[in-house]
Amino acid sequence: MVKDLERCIEIYRPLVNNSPDIFYRTSLDGKVSYTSPSVYKLSGDTVNEAIGMSMDIRF
Repeated sequence: MVKDLERCIEIYRPLVNNSPDIFYRTSLDGKVSYTSPSVYKLSGDTVNEAIGMSMDIRF
């Protein structure tokens, strides 16, 4: 199972890293815990600057 997961990461990492779209993951409290490198092209923030930002959207 670990080998399968490692293979999936190997396959999809280049796709995410080279996509013009932003991929991101947040924690339950809405803080960015991962973002793809394209965040800089679209927002001007580096990956390190974007990590920890709040994506708290209230309806």
